[in-house]
This record gives sequence, C-alpha cells and structure tokens, in this order.
Amino acid sequence: LASFRDSWLLQRGYPKLTYEGTWNRENSTYELKLTQTPNHETDKSVFVFKLPVVFHRRESPVYSKEITVKMDKASQTLSVELPAEPLWISINPGSVVLGKMIQKKRDERILALQATQDPDPVIRIWASFELASALDERKTLSTLSENTLAKVLESDRSAYVRNAVLQFFQRTKSAMLPEMISGKILSLAKSPVVKVASDKHGWPQFRS
Repeated sequence: LASFRDSWLLQRGYPKLTYEGTWNRENSTYELKLTQTPNHETDKSVFVFKLPVVFHRRESPVYSKEITVKMDKASQTLSVELPAEPLWISINPGSVVLGKMIQKKRDERILALQATQDPDPVIRIWASFELASALDERKTLSTLSENTLAKVLESDRSAYVRNAVLQFFQRTKSAMLPEMISGKILSLAKSPVVKVASDKHGWPQFRS
C-alpha cells in the first residue's frame, strides 16, 4: 500500500490523464500514449496507480479487451495487440482512479459511440458530458451531439445515466437549450409510457 499512501494521502490534488492513440495496420497493434500531470500546476509529483483500459469493437471481429496499466511515470506508450482496429477506447471505466480523463484529440464520433454503446455507465455519462460541454461555453451543439444526447435521454438502459444528463442540462450556463433536446425532455415528461423499465427505482427519479 506504500504507493497508494504516497499518492493519495501524502500528495495533494489528483492527476489529469491525457490519452491518445494510433492504429498500426501492419502489425495489428494499437499505440496508446498516456500522460499524467498534477492538477496543481506548481506540483511536479507523479501519482502511482493502476489504470484500467478497455478496447471496444462492435463490428466483426467483435471484441472487448481489457488491460491494466501501471502508471508510475509522467508519460508512457504501450503497444497492444488486437484482432482489428478498435472503434473506441474506454479509459478508467468505473472511475477506479480518482482523476480527470482528457481525450487529447477530441473526436465527437468516438464520444458518440461511448455515450450510446459503452457497457460502463460511468463512461456513458462522461462521454455525454463531453458532448454537451459546448453549452457551458455558450456555444452551439453539433447535429451529432444533439442527436446523441437526445438518444441517451430517451433510451439509455440506466435511468441514472439519463438522470445525470438531465441534471447537466439543468445546471448548464447556456441561456437556452437546443430545440431537439428541449423537445425530447418535454415529450418524455408528457409520456406515460415507461420506455426503459429495467430499473423501477430509477424511472420515477428520472420522471421527477
């Protein structure tokens, strides 16, 4: 437990973890680069933790491959053999590492896949927040972001994910919600039909 004690009890703050990757078609490997920096700019310390990473593909060949990366340096690059190019990568599913994950090259297409298809509800919430973040900057959402967020609100299998996205819209700094989003919220509020009834406790909370 020494590394855990040193990182999370004796150091302040948390790590900001930036990730990016490229697919090497010749040898079927994914080059994943991970870089961590403390959230306090004046700090130079390195956090030590085990980071779960999952590679996903929903086209043939379908797979989900999980690895665990020991982060004990400021930056490291891994070469991971995979059956085919992954459609998206989930960094820190379940939020087991208390840090901030940052997609270096923001890709809305990948975020949309994560928001709607990732098996981990925490990743789906994170991706949804990333897609909706333009509202906090008083910017306009792209058509892809609007369509994806409307789909999450209407049909995500977890009422708690849907509720988290609703709460984001409730506290956004934007003066007005996009028409597609506000229309979806209104239609859901009026609808007596439980479209996703897998969680009887979560549904009333979402409706409320």
